[in-house]
Amino acid sequence: MLLDHLSNHSLIYGFPNETRSIPYFISHQGDYGDLTVDQNFMRLWRDMRQSLVGRPKFKPESIPAPDKSARTAAGIIDHIMKYLAGAQGKEIWCEKSPMHVHHLQLLAQTFPKAKFIHVIRDGRDCAASFHRRWRFNPVRSVFRWKQAVTWGMQQGRALGPRYHEVRYEEITVSPETVLRDILEFLGVPYEPAVLVSGRTRADFVASRESKVVRNLRRADEYFGPATIARMESVAGRLLTELGYYSKNGSGDLDPGRWHLRLWQLVDDLRGFATLVSTQGRAVNWWRYVTSRLRNALRQKSTL
Repeated sequence: MLLDHLSNHSLIYGFPNETRSIPYFISHQGDYGDLTVDQNFMRLWRDMRQSLVGRPKFKPESIPAPDKSARTAAGIIDHIMKYLAGAQGKEIWCEKSPMHVHHLQLLAQTFPKAKFIHVIRDGRDCAASFHRRWRFNPVRSVFRWKQAVTWGMQQGRALGPRYHEVRYEEITVSPETVLRDILEFLGVPYEPAVLVSGRTRADFVASRESKVVRNLRRADEYFGPATIARMESVAGRLLTELGYYSKNGSGDLDPGRWHLRLWQLVDDLRGFATLVSTQGRAVNWWRYVTSRLRNALRQKSTL
C-alpha cells in the first residue's frame, strides 16, 4: 500500500512487485567468477534480468545491458531500476520485497545512498490478512512476523538516519501526516498526489480503494479467543513492546521445528489451491512449485 502511494509522486518510481532475489545475487555474485570477463558478467546479467520475469509487465529483453561501470549485482539492479524509472520520467526508485527486512545491513552496505522504511503492523492483523487471503496458519504467520520485525528493527536502528519506522495503523488513520514525515525522511517535497494510489489492485480486497482508508479490520473480530491466545503466546511480548495490547504480555514461545515445517507445507498447498481456484487450468503447477522452491533456497542461503 505504501509503495503504491509513494509511486504517485512525480520523483519516485515504485517497482510494482517484489524482486525477492537481490540479497541472493549480491551474496553469490562471486560464484560467477571475475565479472570483468564479459562472459561471466553477461551470465550474471541474464540471470538477474530473468529473475524479474513475470513481476512487472515488461519484457526483460527490452532492457539494454549496463556499461562496464555497473559490473556488480548491485550495479545491475540499480541499472534496471533506473531504466524503468527513467521510462516514467522519474529519478528515484523504490522496491518493497518484505523478506528484505532480514537483509538491511547487507543492502545498506551495498547501496550506500539507500534509505529504508520499515512498516510495522500488529502481527495478529497480519496473520488475519494472510489467513483471509491464502488460509495461512495464523500461529506460523505471527511467528514469522515476530522474527521479521525483531531482525528488521535490530538491523535498521543500527543504520541511524538512513532508517525510518512507521506503523501501518498510523498510515491508515493519519495518511497525510505520515506521508509528509516519510517524504521529509526521503528528502523530497510533499505532493498531495501521494494520497492517491498510483495503481489499483482489485484482486486484493484491502486494496480496492484508490486512497488510504482507515483500517477497521481487527484480528480479534476475525479469529476466535483460542487462536488469539495461541498467537499471543508466541508474540505477546513483542506486541506489548511495540505498544499493541496483548493479554499475554510475556508470551515469547517459538513453535517446534517440525510444527513449522508441517504448517509451511500445508500453507504452500493451500496457496497453490487458491491459485488454481482463481486461475483454473491456466496455472502451470510445475512452474509454481519450482519457483517457490527456488525463492525459498535463495532466501535461506542469505538469511
